[in-house]
Amino acid sequence: MASRLVQGQEGETGGRLADPPISYPIIPAGEQTVWADVSPLIASACNDLQDGQLIHGENFSLFAAMSALEIMDPKMDAGVEKCGYYSIEEAIENNVAPVPLSLNPTLDVQRVIDVIDHLFSCEATWYKGHTLAQTVFSCIYLLRIERTSSHALLHSYCRIMRATCNAVISVVSDSRTHEPLWLQIGAFMAAYRDLCGCQLRLRDCKLRLGHELMVSVVAILLGDLVMGARQEVLRAAIWPDAIPLLVIGVHWEVVEEDLFTMAYGLPLKGEGDEKCLSILNSVEETISRQLRACKAQSLKKKQLEDIEPLQSNPDLEEGYCRALLCRLRFRKHYYLVLTSMKKPQGKGLELARKHVASCLSELTHITKSQEFLRALSYGFHQDDIQSSTTASGCRPIGFDASLNNRFSAPTPPRATHILSWKEAVSYFQKLLSDLDFVCSLNTDLVLDDVFCFIVQFQKPQPDLVARAHLQILLIQDGKLYGKEFFHDIISRELGLPELTKGKEHQKNEFIVQLGQLIINLLKILCANTAWQRRKLGKILQDWSVLSLQVHA
Repeated sequence: MASRLVQGQEGETGGRLADPPISYPIIPAGEQTVWADVSPLIASACNDLQDGQLIHGENFSLFAAMSALEIMDPKMDAGVEKCGYYSIEEAIENNVAPVPLSLNPTLDVQRVIDVIDHLFSCEATWYKGHTLAQTVFSCIYLLRIERTSSHALLHSYCRIMRATCNAVISVVSDSRTHEPLWLQIGAFMAAYRDLCGCQLRLRDCKLRLGHELMVSVVAILLGDLVMGARQEVLRAAIWPDAIPLLVIGVHWEVVEEDLFTMAYGLPLKGEGDEKCLSILNSVEETISRQLRACKAQSLKKKQLEDIEPLQSNPDLEEGYCRALLCRLRFRKHYYLVLTSMKKPQGKGLELARKHVASCLSELTHITKSQEFLRALSYGFHQDDIQSSTTASGCRPIGFDASLNNRFSAPTPPRATHILSWKEAVSYFQKLLSDLDFVCSLNTDLVLDDVFCFIVQFQKPQPDLVARAHLQILLIQDGKLYGKEFFHDIISRELGLPELTKGKEHQKNEFIVQLGQLIINLLKILCANTAWQRRKLGKILQDWSVLSLQVHA
């Protein structure tokens, strides 16, 4: 018997032996070259390497490390995924985003719900600081929305989804709270000294900014409030009598809000987007009639009109109608929240709060629909059901994030982790709670109370969208709430005589500078902590200079 069995043979015990090692052809040596097999050396080196270690030559420097590409790392290797499609047209030709989504009406409805849920998760991921191109607009149906015109349900949802993205980008761009984040930790000591001095001078100037505001400014400088960055303070101590802050070690992780408004080459606007609500209302009314017809049939009541069912399975009709209705209504009310909050002088705040309550109610119904959808899901399930981006757990069709990596140059060639569907639901619940708090602002508050309101608003660490809406509400056309100029507010706070009011104090350089400082302070306090840390040191110096002018 041969000493070794060849591939496919069985031993006496019936077990299969391992395949023999593959032998590669030896490259013949030439006159100037001699080939040597270094496979054992490489294998030995790989076995000895630990995580985080690197093999490099003697001339390898930090500059070379910063310029190097780590092969197969999706954050650095732009060509790591070569199996995808190189254009939207190529993806459409390969039936990646079919319309309808299935010839089976029941499966078509299920897949539309999966698309809606994945867009929901993508939107939450976008709000967390990722790019629009790699989240919401990874949906081919949004990139080529005209293809969905024959599918009323999908078309109406894509329309209002695009209008929502445009509305959010408009608010964030106008508020300018998305600027790049750079931290200046070295300015802590000087800023703290200036803060203690400015607190007394501000009191002398009779600007009643309030004790709680000053405490919040101190907290921001010390890192007690964390909105846009996460920190680990290893050791810190504050000595009495305004002795400078001592920070031994600080670690920062900066969020990427500067990427939020990046939308180059994306179809954010289109003809007919202003009618997105009417289109959605029409689809919602149709599904509502289908739900009523389904209920009448189950109760054996006579139907007043002949309604075509949503899909072909009568036993699933009510569940699918309810699952779709709560998703469409949530999208409608959320869009109305955004449009109502943009009304000048806070005139839409009360209406916006009603829509926020409706959104939270629909989110509850959306969560309840998960059990129905997961029990009847079709298609391929995602690997981890807990981290799935759809309520059914199925993979959505019509998405390819790599498309925008290739044709949109500003998009970073990196992987984006999409939030799970459950995480997205939790995110929107918190976002709506923050927006509701913004809508609760009384537009008759004096400036002192406004600062206290901002302090309370920032405590639960609101994200960019809520902070942008608050800033737009507070500062409109250089006026507080869009109602009163800041120089009028300052003259009243300083107790200036009535004779000096009107146009006279507008020419006063001190009043003008003070008004601009208050506007800047409001913008800073509505930003994330990292941006506050960068700007507060500078604005405290400006306050100090202004206070010296008063005493001069």
